[in-house]
Amino acid sequence: MQDQEAFRREADQLVRLYGEMVRRLANRGIRGVDELVALHQQIRDAVETIAGQEIDSALLQIATLLDRLRLLSRCLATLGEMKVALGSSEPDPGV
Repeated sequence: MQDQEAFRREADQLVRLYGEMVRRLANRGIRGVDELVALHQQIRDAVETIAGQEIDSALLQIATLLDRLRLLSRCLATLGEMKVALGSSEPDPGV
């Protein structure tokens, strides 16, 4: 009899836990555990369509572009310093 009662309490506790999980998912716009599992699989499938090599290549291109932009920025800053040092009285073309 005690085993049955303990079993029932554990089952009730599990049902309450599951209900709480479903409630939390619903607060995030997900209609239950089945939908969560389906979304998980959909995300996995989508991520697998992008090769790691493609990501690495894009990151390398970004790093190269950033390096070039930093170099260009330093060159323009130096040019601006030279212009000030030489006392150029040219009007700015943007004005």
